[in-house]
Amino acid sequence: MTAYFQPICSAKDGKTASYEALARWQDPEKGLVSPAAFIPVIEKHHLTYYLDMYMLWKVVAKLRQWKKRGLDLKPVSVNLAHEDFEMPNLVEKINNLVTGAGLSRSLIKIEITERDLSNDTSRLKEQIVQLRSYGFEVWMDDFGSGYSSLNALNDYNFDLVKIDMVFVRHLDDGQLNRLLIPEIAKVAHKLGVKVLAEGVETEEQRDFLRDAGCDLLQGFLFSKPVELDENQQVIS
Repeated sequence: MTAYFQPICSAKDGKTASYEALARWQDPEKGLVSPAAFIPVIEKHHLTYYLDMYMLWKVVAKLRQWKKRGLDLKPVSVNLAHEDFEMPNLVEKINNLVTGAGLSRSLIKIEITERDLSNDTSRLKEQIVQLRSYGFEVWMDDFGSGYSSLNALNDYNFDLVKIDMVFVRHLDDGQLNRLLIPEIAKVAHKLGVKVLAEGVETEEQRDFLRDAGCDLLQGFLFSKPVELDENQQVIS
């Protein structure tokens, strides 16, 4: 298992602002195995916490490498699942790992999918507050994939919402998504929350999303997820 990195770009100028770390499995015989093939198996056997913490460790190790090389560091977002927050002292473990490596907490962004917010929320809310009090940004992934999106914005303190790629994929299927996205951005900004649209594949989508008020963009138009070596922190 290794970490691939996909750039998250400024909607204004297209420059890389940060990265999302994504788990990839390089099999010696089958080659690169799709996450769709191994993630469900990991979830079925309740091993998500171990994968997520391993990915966080890989990201911290990579950032530490880049820091030693004197590179201009960019933040990296990592995905955590609801069951991760059920483990003892999760926030302290994250904080100790990052600060123990000599890294600023601002370099790690924590992503939580909207679907995970539908579970028992009291403990999750407390830990989101704790993460943000330490200086970690917390992002809501897949915003709009469920029915509780606007409630979640009201109930949780997020720093950023990632508009689900389904909205972007269906921009040309009628007017609804073209009407919704600017309104989502408007409401989020009024709450002090940044907006990222993922799944951007065409220049037309990029232009619309930028004009609709999205702050950041992510998708194959900019780059697929790739490996980055110890001398590279920018995808050229």
